[in-house]
Amino acid sequence: MMKYYLLLDENNIIQDAISYPVEGYIEVEVDKPFPAGINGGWYKWENGTYVEYPELKPETEMEQRISDLEMAIATILGGVM
Repeated sequence: MMKYYLLLDENNIIQDAISYPVEGYIEVEVDKPFPAGINGGWYKWENGTYVEYPELKPETEMEQRISDLEMAIATILGGVM
């Protein structure tokens, strides 16, 4: 078993994961290492394990640009019709 210390927000979203005790962090034990990005804001601690919520993952800059372009195209085409 591996021991970690997690900082959770009010919604149990993992904000930080470290290997040493710090006040305000909860101690947890898991049988495998945490995935990269566990403290990125899209994982929650539920029922003694981590659960990924992809919908919480922020868009990358490229994804945001594509979304902006799609919206612009839809607006232009919507005005032509």
